[in-house]
Amino acid sequence: PFALDYDKSNENQNIRDRFGNDWIKRWTQFHTEKETFKYKHDNFKFSQIVTNPIWNDIMGGLLAFTNADKHEMAEAWPDLRDPSTLTLYSAHDTTLMALLSSLGPNVWDGTEWPAYASMFVIELYDTNFDSHVPQDQKWEVEEQFPTKVAFRLLYNGEVLTNKISGCPPNEEICDLDILIIHVFRFSNVSEWDKQCEAMNPVIGNDEDGIDLG
Repeated sequence: PFALDYDKSNENQNIRDRFGNDWIKRWTQFHTEKETFKYKHDNFKFSQIVTNPIWNDIMGGLLAFTNADKHEMAEAWPDLRDPSTLTLYSAHDTTLMALLSSLGPNVWDGTEWPAYASMFVIELYDTNFDSHVPQDQKWEVEEQFPTKVAFRLLYNGEVLTNKISGCPPNEEICDLDILIIHVFRFSNVSEWDKQCEAMNPVIGNDEDGIDLG
């Protein structure tokens, strides 16, 4: 690619502005953006499809902290389980990229490849503050945390909660329902096959009667 041909492109100001002057950094950024394009393309469709199994399993743990009916949810989320203190997953860098991308356009910009030992964390908090909140302010807390359970999302120590659509822009925690509503639509394992079905192209004849198939 022209951008990686240092002898030819180094004097091109547009290339230098986009990829920088350092050839190694330019090469790394070029290939990172090329690889991460698919995770962000078409409103993150690829990311949402490939993360269906892992989000389904994560949801199986998160839904335990809600009032979800286990019998009604069993088909779509077969791994529903009792509340646990800690759930740990081990995954690849590409899994992390897909997870981050699936949460919307502001959570991850796709310009940096996940480093070794990167960590994606979802923390849960009890927001039942009844005994600590003045009576005249309780309605605000109840409105902000209707489920009385909040989550905090971190990636390598950086708080990303406020970058998820629907979460307060200046808060580190957000009601768990926001995360569940966001992930709910693409974590239903019973619909994964439908999500993966390829669209069949329309085959017919053109104006001259030539078979386009």
